[in-house]
Amino acid sequence: MVNHETQQGITNNESEPLTLGQFLTQCRERLGMSPKEAAKKVGISLVYLERLEDDRAKNPSLSIAFCLAETYGVSVEALGQAQARKEEYQITQKIQGLEKVVGVELLLPLNEVSPHTRELYLKFLSHLASSQPNCNSS
Repeated sequence: MVNHETQQGITNNESEPLTLGQFLTQCRERLGMSPKEAAKKVGISLVYLERLEDDRAKNPSLSIAFCLAETYGVSVEALGQAQARKEEYQITQKIQGLEKVVGVELLLPLNEVSPHTRELYLKFLSHLASSQPNCNSS
């Protein structure tokens, strides 16, 4: 059974997308489970669950993702989407910061271009930013 409320609660207080670890922690806490209880139900070590929750371990295996999803009452897709949204947010933040540095702006909203195009644009902006003259040197 999928808990749709949990899937939709995927932002923190600053409306920044949650990492996979933050999402897992939020799911576990909503169920009132301790990390030790959750690890036992999922069938993983407490150390590994803690590493997942603090984002030191990324991309659990598919079998572990299924067990996490079943234990927390969410879909495997929700777990993947949590990670993808955070990565998308981080790329967008980098692009917006570099646009300010080099004084350019993409005419299309970033959500209307493909992930591949965003990556290329990010590389282009990084190159422009690194090749700008340093006006503070004497």
